[in-house]
Amino acid sequence: MNIPRHTRIFILAGVVTLIAALAIRIDVSEWLRGGFGWRWEYVPLDLLRSLPLLAVLLVYVAGAYALLKRANGGRLAVVWSMLGTLFVTLVAIAIRDGDPLFELFARTASQLGTGPHWVATHIDWASGEWRNWAAEMVRFGGHLNNLPPGSVLWYAWLTDVLDGIPALARAGQQALMPLQCNNYDLIYDTPGQWTSTIFGILMPIWAALTPVALFALAKRTAPANARAVVLWYPLIPGLAAFAGTWNTLYPLIAVCALLLLIVGCQRESPRPLAIFVSGLLTGIGIFINFALVPLGLLLGLWVLWRQIVIKRRRIVQVILIGIYYTLGLVTVWIGFWIASVHNTPFDLLSTAMSFHLGIDRPYGFWAIMHTWDWLLWGGLAFAVVLIANLGRWLAAKDRSLATLPSMSLVLALTMMIMVFSGTARGETGRVWLFFAPFLLIAAAESPRTSGQPLTKREWLWLGIPQAALLAALITSIPAVSADFRPPPTAPQVTTSHDVDALFVNQAETESFRLIGWDASLTDDSLILRLNWQGVTPSTTPLWFGAVLVGDGSETIPVDAWQPGGASRYPTTCWRAGSVIGDEITIPLDGHQAETWWVSLAAFGDPAQPEGRLNVRTDGGEDTQIGLGPITRDG
Repeated sequence: MNIPRHTRIFILAGVVTLIAALAIRIDVSEWLRGGFGWRWEYVPLDLLRSLPLLAVLLVYVAGAYALLKRANGGRLAVVWSMLGTLFVTLVAIAIRDGDPLFELFARTASQLGTGPHWVATHIDWASGEWRNWAAEMVRFGGHLNNLPPGSVLWYAWLTDVLDGIPALARAGQQALMPLQCNNYDLIYDTPGQWTSTIFGILMPIWAALTPVALFALAKRTAPANARAVVLWYPLIPGLAAFAGTWNTLYPLIAVCALLLLIVGCQRESPRPLAIFVSGLLTGIGIFINFALVPLGLLLGLWVLWRQIVIKRRRIVQVILIGIYYTLGLVTVWIGFWIASVHNTPFDLLSTAMSFHLGIDRPYGFWAIMHTWDWLLWGGLAFAVVLIANLGRWLAAKDRSLATLPSMSLVLALTMMIMVFSGTARGETGRVWLFFAPFLLIAAAESPRTSGQPLTKREWLWLGIPQAALLAALITSIPAVSADFRPPPTAPQVTTSHDVDALFVNQAETESFRLIGWDASLTDDSLILRLNWQGVTPSTTPLWFGAVLVGDGSETIPVDAWQPGGASRYPTTCWRAGSVIGDEITIPLDGHQAETWWVSLAAFGDPAQPEGRLNVRTDGGEDTQIGLGPITRDG
């Protein structure tokens, strides 16, 4: 059987990818996951737990296959790609980490997960700490040491806006509070700070917008196969593996930047506005993360290749393009420099690189490993086609520049410069994820297929192996971790005395009931057991206090406590209708009274004297409730 050469390339790419998927899944060698200072952890999931992801991938690939040749199916393909990106991501999170909502919240709000939101809540904005951002980078340290201010300023601005709409901010806070209601680093955050995490929680949706821009870009760079390109997009492993991180948003920025640059350069005379906005998007991307600096390199190489080598435009035009682009690129940075006074962009870059390049990595091994890690998470099958297409052109007798695949050349040059520069320091699959869409275009622009659509079988030769690689990586490697754990379940105690006392703040917005109590005396302590019931959600971690009153009029003040004992189950965790038990051991300090009463109060209402909540019982309203008598004989 005579198989066309281009089809053989696709088959080769598919076979190589399937072998890689198997090697990752059975962990043939730990060196496939890194080494010499950094390595992905191997934590495989069993088949039963992996089935939902396999099912979603099967449905997606089947739907994509059906849409490839459907008449006027371009828009449907984009929608299917968007849905695939979203649902593959959510199912990948679910099988690996459980509840996607909790995990996305944790990745957004925790210091370890991503970091920008956490930094935004730990800066004193009123005192102007942000103006010396280089000092803040050093202060926060770790992976935040190389973080420019863009994403942090975004969360700070979003918080200000939301805190200016109290009803909306409070509604968001109450909805999210159950996810981390016992985290004392969070529960004192403002409603706006809580609600601003929704932007990060929705990151899979922002990532799912990329196919819209990618389809428009592919129509200009690989027009015959734009539909194939956009339908491959959800099969990029890094999108699902690094869900919830800003890295999954960067492909949208990169694709839009190149799309606008092409639009600005497609006429005989450059279009300044489109080119300026392309540079502005690049500048915003770098303002968010220095990892996007190489995007400017790729766009520059694209302009040089397409405008000078292919279109033979005058050098003056290319210089003008560079000026328009650079003006856009520096706009946001100049604005920050003027506003902050203290730091130039070079100060921030120097601070970041002093930390980044201080991480020791052996050059030779990591030149290979950085390439491998990027290909693994960005799309190995598409990379094999890219390499084969360039090799095929080099081996051809007629090596005219017009037949040289532009995206393949520019992307390959960019990656060679990045890899051999030795500036990367691990996790290039995540850091360089924004290059992944260009891999898809490169795979679709082979000399044979540039003017002729791929067949459905050819699409499958990359689609199925890429789906297998995605499944293997997700079910083998936990790529993102966050230092949050779900709150504990409500503690329970048994009480023998029923009571109905409503504790409520002055604003009537937060309330709960005391529905039962019990107590016992030992030689040196009183053990108090309380049963509470939630009435309305609380966003304030209230404290409880008591005074013991003995039959001889002696009193023992009790230090304020948080409910739940060692496990801490503050009132922010109390949901309407839930019953919460609390047990407190109170030292008697040598007092020998035979009978005791407990005066119990809740604190934390700033509108009340001493911060006490009101207590309503059948006997009226007070700021405390008396429990007793408690005797030694029970």
